[in-house]
Amino acid sequence: MSTSLHYLSGTLLVVCTALFLLIDTTKSQSATHSNYTDHDALLIFKSLITDDPMAALSSWNQGSSVCSWAGVRCNRQGRVSVLDVQSLNLAGQISPDIGNLSALQSIYLQKNRFIGNIPDQLGRLSLLETLNGSSNHFSGSIPSGLTNCTHLVTLDLSANSITGMIPISFHSLQNLKMLKLGQNQLTGAIPPSLGNMSLLTTLDASTNTIAGEIPKELGHLRHLQYFDLSINNLTGTVPRQLYNISNLAFFAVAMNKLRGEIPNDISLGLPKLHIFIVCYNKLTGHIPPSLHNITKIHSIRISHNFLTGKVPPGLQRLSKLVWYNIGFNQIVHTTSILDDLTNSTKLEYLGIYENQIVGKIPDSIGNLSSSLENLYIGGNRITGHIPPMIGRLTRLTLLNMTDNLLDGEIPLEISYLKDLNALGLSGNNLSGPIPTQFGNLTALTMLDISKNRLAGSIPKELGHLSHILSLDLSCNNLNGSIPDTVFSLTSLSSILNMSYNALTGVIPEGIGRLGNIVAIDLSYNLLDGSIPTSIGKCQSIQSLSMCGNAISGVIPREIKNLKGLQILDLSNNRLVGGIPEGLEKLQALQKLNLSFNDLKGLVPSGGIFKNSSAVDIHGNAELYNMESTGFRSYSKHHRNLVVVLAVPIASTITLLIFVGVMFMLWKSKCLRIDVTKAGTVIDDSILKRKLYPLVSYEELFHATENFNERNLVGIGSFSSVYKAVLHDTSPFAVKVLDLNKIGATNSWVAECEILSTIRHRNLVKLVTLCSSIDFTGNEFRALVYEFMTNGSLEDWIHGPRRHEDSERGLSAVEVLSIAIDIASALEYMHDGSCRAGQVVHCDIKPSNVLLDGDMTAKIGDFGLARLHTQTCVRDEESVSTTHNMKGTIGYIPPEYGYGTKTSTSGDVYSYRIMLLEMITGKSPVDQMFEGEMNLEKWVRVSIPHQADEVVDKRFMITAPSGYVDTNTVAVVLPPANGDKTFHHFVCRSCSDGERHALLRRIQPLIGPEFSSNGRLDWHEAVDCCRWEGVTCSVAGRRREAAGGRRVVSLSLPGVGIAGAVDAAVLAPFTALEKLDLSGNQITSFSAANRSDMVVGAVLNNLTALTELHLAGNEITTTGWISNLTSLQVIDMSSNKLHELNGICGLHQLKYLSVGFNMIQGVINPCLGKLQHLVYLDMGSNFLTGEIGQNLLSNLTRVEQVHLGDNNLTGTFDFSSLANNSELHSIVLSNNYKLEIETELVRWTPLFQLEYLNLSNSIVNKRSNGIIPTFLSAQVSLSGIDLSICSLQGRIPSWMLLYNVSLGFLLLRGNSMDFLDTGNLGANVTSSMEVLDLSNNMISMPMPYNLGSLFPYLKYLDMSSNMLHGGVPSLAEAVSSLQVLDLSFNRLDGEISPEFIGNASILTSLLLSHNDLTGPMPPFHWIPGQLIHLSVENNQLSGGLPPLLMNCTNLENLNVRNNRLSGVITVGLLNFEKLGALLLGGNQFHGVIPWDICLNNNLHFIDLSNNQFSGEIPGCLSSVFWSELPMYYEDDPFGNITQRRQTYVEFTTKGESLTYMGMPLELMTGIDLSMNRLSGTIPSPVGFLRQLKSLNLSHNKLVGSIPDTFMYLLEMESMDLSHNHLNGSIPVELANLSFLSFFSVAYNNLSGEIPFESQLCTLNGTAFEGNENLRGDIFDKICLMNSNHSHDSDDEMHQLLSTDTMDTPLIYWFFVAGSFAIGFWGIIALLIWNTTFRSRLCSFMDGCMSKMGWILVP
Repeated sequence: MSTSLHYLSGTLLVVCTALFLLIDTTKSQSATHSNYTDHDALLIFKSLITDDPMAALSSWNQGSSVCSWAGVRCNRQGRVSVLDVQSLNLAGQISPDIGNLSALQSIYLQKNRFIGNIPDQLGRLSLLETLNGSSNHFSGSIPSGLTNCTHLVTLDLSANSITGMIPISFHSLQNLKMLKLGQNQLTGAIPPSLGNMSLLTTLDASTNTIAGEIPKELGHLRHLQYFDLSINNLTGTVPRQLYNISNLAFFAVAMNKLRGEIPNDISLGLPKLHIFIVCYNKLTGHIPPSLHNITKIHSIRISHNFLTGKVPPGLQRLSKLVWYNIGFNQIVHTTSILDDLTNSTKLEYLGIYENQIVGKIPDSIGNLSSSLENLYIGGNRITGHIPPMIGRLTRLTLLNMTDNLLDGEIPLEISYLKDLNALGLSGNNLSGPIPTQFGNLTALTMLDISKNRLAGSIPKELGHLSHILSLDLSCNNLNGSIPDTVFSLTSLSSILNMSYNALTGVIPEGIGRLGNIVAIDLSYNLLDGSIPTSIGKCQSIQSLSMCGNAISGVIPREIKNLKGLQILDLSNNRLVGGIPEGLEKLQALQKLNLSFNDLKGLVPSGGIFKNSSAVDIHGNAELYNMESTGFRSYSKHHRNLVVVLAVPIASTITLLIFVGVMFMLWKSKCLRIDVTKAGTVIDDSILKRKLYPLVSYEELFHATENFNERNLVGIGSFSSVYKAVLHDTSPFAVKVLDLNKIGATNSWVAECEILSTIRHRNLVKLVTLCSSIDFTGNEFRALVYEFMTNGSLEDWIHGPRRHEDSERGLSAVEVLSIAIDIASALEYMHDGSCRAGQVVHCDIKPSNVLLDGDMTAKIGDFGLARLHTQTCVRDEESVSTTHNMKGTIGYIPPEYGYGTKTSTSGDVYSYRIMLLEMITGKSPVDQMFEGEMNLEKWVRVSIPHQADEVVDKRFMITAPSGYVDTNTVAVVLPPANGDKTFHHFVCRSCSDGERHALLRRIQPLIGPEFSSNGRLDWHEAVDCCRWEGVTCSVAGRRREAAGGRRVVSLSLPGVGIAGAVDAAVLAPFTALEKLDLSGNQITSFSAANRSDMVVGAVLNNLTALTELHLAGNEITTTGWISNLTSLQVIDMSSNKLHELNGICGLHQLKYLSVGFNMIQGVINPCLGKLQHLVYLDMGSNFLTGEIGQNLLSNLTRVEQVHLGDNNLTGTFDFSSLANNSELHSIVLSNNYKLEIETELVRWTPLFQLEYLNLSNSIVNKRSNGIIPTFLSAQVSLSGIDLSICSLQGRIPSWMLLYNVSLGFLLLRGNSMDFLDTGNLGANVTSSMEVLDLSNNMISMPMPYNLGSLFPYLKYLDMSSNMLHGGVPSLAEAVSSLQVLDLSFNRLDGEISPEFIGNASILTSLLLSHNDLTGPMPPFHWIPGQLIHLSVENNQLSGGLPPLLMNCTNLENLNVRNNRLSGVITVGLLNFEKLGALLLGGNQFHGVIPWDICLNNNLHFIDLSNNQFSGEIPGCLSSVFWSELPMYYEDDPFGNITQRRQTYVEFTTKGESLTYMGMPLELMTGIDLSMNRLSGTIPSPVGFLRQLKSLNLSHNKLVGSIPDTFMYLLEMESMDLSHNHLNGSIPVELANLSFLSFFSVAYNNLSGEIPFESQLCTLNGTAFEGNENLRGDIFDKICLMNSNHSHDSDDEMHQLLSTDTMDTPLIYWFFVAGSFAIGFWGIIALLIWNTTFRSRLCSFMDGCMSKMGWILVP
């Protein structure tokens, strides 16, 4: 028996062994097969790599194991688990076969040049934990398959060109902790489902074009620490829930369109907040006091918002504050804020500029942080002296105190600020001499002390300012001669301005040493002598002004050498001789003024002299022109005749003497003006007070259609007036000043100052103003007024103006009403009601009286007005002469001619004359008035007996005999003593009922800050019809109420009305025609039971209401509006409307604006019944569904349609609009699923469009994506945006041929393949300014004739196409070009020296990622305005051209990855504004020049991968500023083009990142890796406390790691590997809490590894290759893993040892089966049973809502 058992056991042993071997063989074969799969997948990956410049993948071949390949790591089974090809500069696409690497856990692709889509096959990698594809050129959308990678912990796709929306399904990535999608082109809204990613710690979606509101669901991310949505298009408010994420340390939502307030309890919700950045938004309210309770906060940046109130207490508790910026708000506070900040010992930036800070600067300013480097306190109302204690702030690099009310002398202690780069003290009342100690400020690059009362001579010590770029001493009382040392400042390259002083002597010959200067202004001094011939050496000069002196001699011929001269003003001197012929050869010259000299001879006929409007030579009697071209010249024959006429000669001499005296008096006054960088003149004395919001020149340029003459309304003495439509609102009147005319500047100042102190319903309202630079660099000023539709009174009296209904002129009643209106205004100005005293208009006449649509008269043009205070009159009127006599001939009081000062009586006299003119129809300068007879005498003589001859026929009350009632006429005529009162014209007030309602019902609704500051001066003692915002009916024009006139308009925008408004308060105003409550915080109109029906019944009495303006409130419903059946205008944009009810019954409606709301659902088809509708705006809502084909076609009168920025779908047939003959603007953009078809049928439009925007929609999907052919019949287009419309094929030539006014054409993001310009002739549009064809598939040589076709082009973007061939010359005509982007193409060959010709205002030149060869051009054609220059990733060779240093405004220099070589000489890279210096990937050698340290604005230094040798400059510690400014470039064309940003690729944390725009404030870095640098690491580098990335690897550095590195508290990435460093690793490095990447591998370090704090989180490879390092980090990591495994094993053992193993197997089958049936049953119900699905969702919503109440109290 035992033998049998023994035999049996042996048999079993053999069988088991065989089975074991079989199983092991099977596993081995399976693993081998998997290895082959990985092997093949990686080889396919390599095959798609088109460029491997570093041969990094050379080890990837058939004959070796994949685990030995570079960048590949395998697991224990030999499967590929890590693919790391970061920072290898690889180019190509990612193979979809990467999805076959099924064991892959980490993928590092960052910092390469990968293109194309990210493969969706990545979704097959179920074990993937890390995916980093940042800093590449990936395009397309985010692959949906990634949501299958449920183990993902890190997903970084930042810094690419990814488009589309953030996938909603991302919420399934429940293990994700880091999500970085910043710096892409993502659109759409942020999915609320992201709030379900409960482990998320980092969320970065900054620098995209994400729109919509921030979802409140993001408040569920309780572990979130880093939150950045800056630089997007987000709207709405910041959800309250976000302010309750207690772990949040970094909070940034800057540069969006966010509204709302900062919560008062922010410190409770965000106790760990370090960085708070919400600047450049539309936030309102106050600064919450609790913000100052977060004692550990480092940075508070809330500038450029609309914050009001005071600075809350608590600043003294912020001891760790580094950056505090509240500038450009409406903060009202005292200078005590400076005392409060003395405890912030780490403060480096302080900005309180452009607010309403008052008081004196305390002495404690010297106790501010010793680290303070930037102090901005300009643009406030600070008074008193500058305290000497300012000298204690020795670290200051910028001090700005401009535009305050400072007085006294400049303290000598300022000279202690040795590091000062910029000093601005202009626009104050400083007196005394200029301190000679200023010469000690040798680091100064900008000094502006203009517009003060400084006296004495100019110190010669200013000649020591060897780095000065801009020097402005203008508008002071300086005397003496100009020291020659000033002209030895060869560094001056921007401005030298000494105008409007009393300087004497001759101009030194040393002026020729200023070879780099752009603008010199020596005008209006007492200089004599001749113009130095050395002026011809100033070859960079663009503006030269020496007018208003006593300069004699001839104009030097050397001036012809100034090839770049644009402005030359030598007027009002004593120059003799002829005009040099060289002037006509200056091609850049745009303005020439030689007037009032003693020049003689023939006027040249070429060059600028062909344009008479650009040349002024009058006042030179002996100049003549053979062809009489319009200049003031006289032939010899005429001069001989003059000799004969003795009397005219005598009169002329007398007149010239008189004018000369007046001119000398006028010249002695110093106008408060400034010189800008373009050398033009601007006065910012008004701007500093922020009286009005500013509007840009570009906005006015487009609003007036390029200042087209068809919009020209009128021309005055100093200005031209244009009609303009700003932001699709009602028209405005734009008054453009002609600054070439004497007195225009004074007119500007007078109008702004006067209109800031007065406000009355009969005064024209100043809406905004513009003080800017035009596209040619010239100064530009304009005033924007409300538009008066009925023109001026002069047009009605003497012009063609008539009433449309009857073709009649003014009636007697209308004349009386106009007279009353004007009298009311004058009474208001004269009786001292104005806050500042009496206002004298000085020019009352019919052309200055304007009439609105209701024929209400308003006085305008305050250019000559004067403000009389109670104590004195303005100094400028102390002397009265003919030169400054105020008024117009015929209306000026006689006493003004005898030197009497201007007074209110003068206005009354002018009013009297104008009134007589209205009655008689006769002008006071009519030819009938000769000798002693004038208009007033003629009337008095004729009344009453000849009244019928005097009074205009329209005023006659005729009887059968034609009798004229002279008593009626006498009522209209002014009394002889009319200068006393206006009581003849006082009209009755509004009715008692309406007056009571205004005081008792309306006024209590107004916010106290508006009713108490005088803005709404509603006093019972004042006529209520004169109250601000109230307009009444005019006597005789409308039926009055029994108790007085009726209120017809109530205008109360932005006066603090909040909450629900009881509709009953409006019931008494039954005659109301216009109601404007926009810009408040109204939530609804309520009634007794709050229903819309009851509200409508209450408002039912407003039967006359035609205009309703409620924009910018918080209203949610419109049902109550249905009873207002007379409405013609509704503006409810920017509210919170969820639906649109009650509109369809308003059949008189013409204007409907409900954009920027939250309206959902489909567009109501009943809107098509509004037959009178002219304007329809429903853009920026949440509309869905289709656009009904009949909806728009039925609106036959509609002119403008805006349905963009919605979620519309379906197909819209554009031909349905064929008969809408009035249509001229349509916007359907940003409806991503809307298909627009224009080619379904053949049709001919009856309309002529001016603007078409279909961007981000699908156009002509059924017609192969062709450009709409109906555009060939459009000839009035000014703008077309067809970006991202899925278009393809050719860009037809007719698109450019027929539209002569086309200003911008945007076709980016399509698949266009050819641009046909060869067939375009002279008829092509010449108005094109913006042409964007980027991101297409255009495959052709770059068109050679773009320069000649588009001479006014400002923006040309053809990047990301397939352009090939050489780069043609654009020298023909591109003088206006500002941005040129040809990057990411296939251009080759050398760059021609004449490439961009004379583009003197070019700011961006981008040629990167092409195949350009040859040397870099000499850069003599690169203008001084250049900001961005990028030629990276080409094949350029040679060295950096020496003339590169002429680009003084350069901020970004990128020549990476070329073949450049040579030595970087000292002085070549010294740029004042340089922020990014990127020279990596070339062959430069020699030492790093020491003057690189002079670039105090440098944020990125990349000199990696070159051959630099020598030591690292120790002065690098002086490079970086405390905190970085936001690095973005505003779009100069409004919304026409996308914002263009600087991008910088930089290696940090072991990966390549691309920083764009704002992130430059978050990142600084130095990369000197892969060179031949030797010596020790300079210890001062450790004082770069802002430094976040330092890479010194792969050099020959020796010595120890500096102990000063412990101060690099912001450091995130430090790589010191592959050097010869010795010593130990400083223990203090473990305290660098932000350090996430650290490597000292392959050095000679020794001692213990400080395995603590931050260093214990690092990978063991950080320390490898150092044989003498102790404390093996690998063992510690393994030990931690081992302990964790043992714990898990114990748990498993306990689980297996329980009785569950004894449970019957059928029980577990039953449990599993039941679970499967239940689970899949619920899924089936959710899919097929919609009722069950909706009920379940409602139940879940209720649960979540209740949880929200629990979690968020």
